[in-house]
Amino acid sequence: MRGWMDAATLTRTLNLQGRFLARAAEGLPFLLREGMECALVPPVADLPRRVTITEVEAAQGKYEGRYRLSFAEVDAMDRAELLVGCHCLVRESEVEGELEDCVARAAAEEASVTNLVRFLAARPEASDEVTALDEEEPWTVVDAQLGPIGPLLRVEERPAQSLLVVARATEEDKGEDAAVLIPFVDELVESIDDVARTIVVRVPAGLLDL
Repeated sequence: MRGWMDAATLTRTLNLQGRFLARAAEGLPFLLREGMECALVPPVADLPRRVTITEVEAAQGKYEGRYRLSFAEVDAMDRAELLVGCHCLVRESEVEGELEDCVARAAAEEASVTNLVRFLAARPEASDEVTALDEEEPWTVVDAQLGPIGPLLRVEERPAQSLLVVARATEEDKGEDAAVLIPFVDELVESIDDVARTIVVRVPAGLLDL
């Protein structure tokens, strides 16, 4: 889904009114704020796929580092429990300023992984032959549950997250209009096979259909 990014995950419910505890996506500050629209993935039957944030509050005590969160469309515990584990996607345009701050901090700390080649080269088990993305030896992205997604077109660097740009295996003739963007973060990448040139991911259900 172009123009959207994974910003947070709903980790648990907090009360009978349907409040959540949420944590930021890996490598990001907490970007969600009141009035923002989120797309929830994976989608849950009979529950809204898009929600509006009505309350954001930093948690204290044992939940410090996470945030209390409420949505206008979720007002009961039984509905909220079905959404635990969902990822909250937000429009990149709404968090542009925060993302620029992330880039500045990452550059200062030299802590940002900027592309696939650098990521592979930093791994102790990485092959010395891994030097670049090569059209003659393309990488393939595979979902651990769904199977092959398609060939890797490139790694696209965004202000806060590198993205795998993957051509859908069943829609290659449509070019990049049919490409899917997958956050290149540890929590979604299960393994990388340098010899087979395969990246195994586990994307939230519904992300590939957005």
